[in-house]
Amino acid sequence: YSRDNEAFARKLESSLKNYKPEKTLDVPQRFLKTFRDKEDFTSGDYRKRLQQNLKNSSKLIVVCSPEARSSEYVNDEIRQFIDLKGADNIIPVLFSGVANNEAKAGQENEMAFPRELCRTVEMPLAIDYRGFNVEKDRIGKGRFKNLWYSILADIYDLSRREIERREDKRRIHRRNVWLVVISVSLAVLIALTVFAFFSKYEADTARARADEALRSAYIESGRRELMINYPLRAAVYFNAALQIPFEKHDEDKLLSLRVLLKQSMRSIDSMRFSLPHDDSVYF
Repeated sequence: YSRDNEAFARKLESSLKNYKPEKTLDVPQRFLKTFRDKEDFTSGDYRKRLQQNLKNSSKLIVVCSPEARSSEYVNDEIRQFIDLKGADNIIPVLFSGVANNEAKAGQENEMAFPRELCRTVEMPLAIDYRGFNVEKDRIGKGRFKNLWYSILADIYDLSRREIERREDKRRIHRRNVWLVVISVSLAVLIALTVFAFFSKYEADTARARADEALRSAYIESGRRELMINYPLRAAVYFNAALQIPFEKHDEDKLLSLRVLLKQSMRSIDSMRFSLPHDDSVYF
């Protein structure tokens, strides 16, 4: 690739490195190993290092563009790879410009196929990635999904249909796994919600029973005090019972308790007005 197309080359390399074949494909079940020269070698061992990497590669992906066509480094790599592995193992990817055979008069500078590629392959069948936005698009998504399958098919020497079929199978499997995960998570969430509801219900019920027991004890104590003519003590008990919250369906109990409190207060008033001035009252 030309350094002018490095952003695309880097994105393509990342997608290749992160790809692992679908497990039923009859190919090595491992991530792809890739090599991308990240700088134009100018040192004396450039050719040696490049040739070793090309020798270790089964395929050469050429990012075709007008910049790549005019790059001596790109043409040199293509020439060396053809000498080592043959032109059949080259995968041209058209990134920008026009195919050489489609160029019209005046479009010579827009031709994208490097001369060393055209020297061996008269009409390269390139995978057309023109229009790819390196900032927004993804190599194997959207309208570029089938092109991505074509690259993988050429790498593994399979048909694109075979790659597409297996990837669809993997996608369906992943979707089903996610559906199971979501379903289980939803079931757990519902179970926790139900448990929390019943726990709260039981806690509220227990609190209501405790309140009712305490209120009943206060009322019973108030009744006893009223019966033995201690209305002030009875009023204290009845008032304490009133401070405990009532349930909505306990309106009759609330009214009865208020009646008892009023009765106590009337008894207190009658006692206060009937006592001699010199007498003292002890409670």
